[in-house]
Amino acid sequence: MLSLKVFMMLLGSLSLGISSYAAAAPDPDLERPCFNQPCKGDLIDIKHADSTYAKLSAIEDVESVFYTADVRHSQALRAHISSLENYFLSKTSISVLDKHGLLVMTNNSSFALANLMSFYVSYAAASKIRDESLAYNHKIKVNITDFNGDYSGPLFQALVQSNFLLGPDESVQVVNSDEPVPNHKARLIGNDWLNTSATKNIVTDFEIPLSDLMYYGLNEGDATATSLLLYKFLDGENDLEQFLKSKGVTLKHLDSSKSLAYRYALSTYDNAKLLSSLINDRSLQIELKDMMLQAMRFAPRSQGAFSEGIKRALTHRVDMQEKFGDLKIFDLNCTQKDSEHSISASSLAYIEFLGEPYIISIHIYKIAPSHKSSEQVPQELLDKLGFMLFDHILKDHLPTKT
Repeated sequence: MLSLKVFMMLLGSLSLGISSYAAAAPDPDLERPCFNQPCKGDLIDIKHADSTYAKLSAIEDVESVFYTADVRHSQALRAHISSLENYFLSKTSISVLDKHGLLVMTNNSSFALANLMSFYVSYAAASKIRDESLAYNHKIKVNITDFNGDYSGPLFQALVQSNFLLGPDESVQVVNSDEPVPNHKARLIGNDWLNTSATKNIVTDFEIPLSDLMYYGLNEGDATATSLLLYKFLDGENDLEQFLKSKGVTLKHLDSSKSLAYRYALSTYDNAKLLSSLINDRSLQIELKDMMLQAMRFAPRSQGAFSEGIKRALTHRVDMQEKFGDLKIFDLNCTQKDSEHSISASSLAYIEFLGEPYIISIHIYKIAPSHKSSEQVPQELLDKLGFMLFDHILKDHLPTKT
């Protein structure tokens, strides 16, 4: 079996055997540990957020709206966002949900899912695991051809390095030279298997736990792991669309000729709503839900940038510094080059602080290139937005004393 990272717990299954994608009716008396508090009721009030969103949609274009439930600090927040946009020559779309509903919304634009696709597919897979009463580490059969010739991803490299693909007494030699390879070994360079006569003992059919595929998709950003989940376990893109619709979210279709990550789009509000649904979902196996969030929390692409800005907002306030240990951030960041003249970045985050839950979805687009690297500008902007938004939250929405 392919091992996961140290923090993943190998626990038994706990499934409810639900027969469809429809959410299970919550048991009001159920007390199940949900991070720092019992899961009694919804942590994020999606129903109230939807009501506010519907009202905003009825009176103005939500793609150009500015809304905050905190009217006392709304003008300051709007001025700060505008200042950042002017400085970085960019546009910003933000949605923040909390236990009361919709807290902040600006320019609710849609954007390509990109690396966030791993979250949507993993959530749909976790729901199917629940529906079919499967163990969280249930295995699916995979053939080496399912990797479509892409042998450079973290999942495949882990299979290679662990000698998972070879029979008894065989091993894989990973080299970067043209030296001869013994007949009992295979050689992998980049995306190419070499010395095919030596690969006769390679295992071409094998099984991979679903939890491993979810982990490599979420934590390592492995597109092949996500693709295997979508097409080998789920019933493809239509199945994913139906699942999202069951959560009140509709995918926007983009160019079907592009790769999966750039074939569909969602608005920042729908992204926040979907992560809120996961946080509220008490029907999922505890170990699977926790694994997904921990994979997000410790993902290399989630270190720094947006989460660092949130931490700075907390340490910046003298009255909050001693509460730093009560802060948890689970987020996924994504940066992409839209064209020669434009960069975009996004972040989807669940923040927990002093028992209060927050969902933040951000999309920054039309970022003009500068003398800095294409990665540095959006990372700097995500950092500043993290600081700004969490500072806004701390001003009026969290107690200063416990």
